[in-house]
Amino acid sequence: MREIVRPLQIAYQRLMAAYDGHPVGIECRMDARESWAFALPDASGVKSWRVQQFDLDGFVGHLCFDSLNEAVEDMLRMGYCVTDPGALDRIGSTARWARGVRRAGIMQKHQEGLITYCQMIDEISSLAD
Repeated sequence: MREIVRPLQIAYQRLMAAYDGHPVGIECRMDARESWAFALPDASGVKSWRVQQFDLDGFVGHLCFDSLNEAVEDMLRMGYCVTDPGALDRIGSTARWARGVRRAGIMQKHQEGLITYCQMIDEISSLAD
């Protein structure tokens, strides 16, 4: 158990110390894959804090928490342990990100019942590489 918990404790202490206990908006990357996350205030009003996840193709999910500490602990527990400040700006300015955001918008239209599944597939297929 110590082998699992100790590295997380160290990562938590380093991150909190580096940002004076308030690492809001500081992107952290997974070591094993190109995926990032950061903690920020939750604008939806569900809870106070959110961990927002993204990869090279856009935002991929989020989780909400009652406190910043809980959000940071869970982000680290998920494997986002390598600090990578500026990653969202860097990744978000790429053509791949833009294409991923357009694809997500098309999928959202299908989920809202505005287009059929076949129309969604056609629109996604027509996206430029």
